[in-house]
Amino acid sequence: MQKKILGIAGSPRKAATYESLQVALEGAQTLCADELNVELVSFKGKKIAPCNHCNACKRNGGRCVVDDDMTPLYESLVEADSFIFASPVYAMNMTPQLSAFFSRMRALHDRDGGKLRNKLATAIAVGGRRNGGQELAISNIVHACLTRGIVYIGGEPGFYSGAMVWSGDKGKDVLSFDEEAGNSLRSLGRRLAYWTLLIAAGKSLVGEGEVQMSKYMF
Repeated sequence: MQKKILGIAGSPRKAATYESLQVALEGAQTLCADELNVELVSFKGKKIAPCNHCNACKRNGGRCVVDDDMTPLYESLVEADSFIFASPVYAMNMTPQLSAFFSRMRALHDRDGGKLRNKLATAIAVGGRRNGGQELAISNIVHACLTRGIVYIGGEPGFYSGAMVWSGDKGKDVLSFDEEAGNSLRSLGRRLAYWTLLIAAGKSLVGEGEVQMSKYMF
């Protein structure tokens, strides 16, 4: 059965971040295309409100009562084995849209002990300047993943926490502007693909019992 890597382009536009994510997903498929299925979701045109902690999801089995463009994404999150979260840098952070998306994942914690627990993820940050806050944006994505029970996978030496792209505000021409970006993005995609398949093989041996550990937590 194929494993699924879901790419989330957390930008309200379809430019450098979208292109960077495409390259990373292509890199993932070069590892073992027959075993992997990739999908890319763009936030362009989508309206995703932040969680307001009304706690309705805790009372009704994990169903969020806010009905917007996040609603159809819940099952995509559940179905995926791994994620690549990509964001342009806004004020030294991920976009407000991606932050709202992470906050709304809270509803999945109340489904069967946590529907996102032990899934894998990595991240891409695209900055208009060479040192425009990419590491800080990725750091916040890492911690957002940890709050949702997602296991974070870093990159190779030289881009330890994830792929950091310098766009120079060139839009879709980002790879011709930042010549190193393509290599780091493809390598990051392959690394996540490797761990996705490795964890899947391990689960076939030990089963899903560890997922239920959440019931012992307070």
